[in-house]
Amino acid sequence: VHCITDWGCSIIAMSVATCNALGVMFDPTRCIPLQSANGKTDWTLGIARDVPFRFGDVTAILQVHIVESPAYDVLLGRPFEVLTQARTQSFLSGDQHITLTDPNTERIITIPT
Repeated sequence: VHCITDWGCSIIAMSVATCNALGVMFDPTRCIPLQSANGKTDWTLGIARDVPFRFGDVTAILQVHIVESPAYDVLLGRPFEVLTQARTQSFLSGDQHITLTDPNTERIITIPT
């Protein structure tokens, strides 16, 4: 699954297509309004609770809002950044690395993006 980061986004979101492909269950009674960059507001389809995301040796248990048809599989917003103490390093070459800390084990990994 491909993930994008957006530290300015206040939620973690997953497309319903990705949700279905992975067999992630969600609560359709917990919907929130979601405003996109173009100002359009849509409602999420619900929330999937306690979804484990594994990045190498780092596992994060996330609350994920399910959305109808975004331009991404998974969007990792500010809650993910805070939980994993994510640090982004950008290079002149255009490369970028994200360093994550496991909130439970304190293991640290760096992922080239």
